[in-house]
Amino acid sequence: MVLTIKISRTKITVRRYGRSGITKAAVLQIITIKKRRQDSYIAGGPLTISFTDLFLRAPFRNQGDIRFNNTELEEWSKNVWETF
Repeated sequence: MVLTIKISRTKITVRRYGRSGITKAAVLQIITIKKRRQDSYIAGGPLTISFTDLFLRAPFRNQGDIRFNNTELEEWSKNVWETF
């Protein structure tokens, strides 16, 4: 599993790559966050990172996928743009 993040002054693009089939890598998710005057526009969210893909094992008890909902993505993008 690989995440790439491309940042500009008006747009953030997050791509999540993973396996497609046995050996081929593919883009599994694209999230675009566009900056607006009052808020952000988010397409493709929420960002979900599979526990199994990240840790290469099955989750146990209360473990599970990591999920960033659109509100969290918007807050994250605001923090990025404030320091950009």
